[in-house]
Amino acid sequence: MGLKLSASEMRGGEQKQTQIGHGGAMKVFQIYGSQCGMMVATRASGYHSSPHKHVAEQLNYVTDGEMWIFVEREGFLLEKGDFLRIPPMAVHWAWIRSPGPCTMVEAFSPAHWISREGTVGLLMEGEARAEELSVNISTPVEFAAEVERECFGKAG
Repeated sequence: MGLKLSASEMRGGEQKQTQIGHGGAMKVFQIYGSQCGMMVATRASGYHSSPHKHVAEQLNYVTDGEMWIFVEREGFLLEKGDFLRIPPMAVHWAWIRSPGPCTMVEAFSPAHWISREGTVGLLMEGEARAEELSVNISTPVEFAAEVERECFGKAG
């Protein structure tokens, strides 16, 4: 593919997720290099991911909208212009409780989602694709439900 890619050359994939009694979808564009990966994801209102962890450190930047992200037992309301770091192996998940979508840029090191359909490697000619060292490891949804009750109360 080379080192440069225009957005018009990307094809975003749709992932559907339904967890903890909620639904939602996200549209993603994903790239990776030899040491890190990046994803630009637009999540629809109501999106609610399952709690998970991975060996990759994750840095997030919200470009539009707002979303709650939980890291271990703490909830963070992220709004346009906010950054958030998720340490390696920290349990985390996201929930869009607002009526609009949220777009976030996410960087992962080591590279994450290399094998996901539609992910593009930005590599020089002859450069080998990185080994996918980071994959999602599921965590029981009961943990997330407990943390959300603590954050939002029983009516959550």
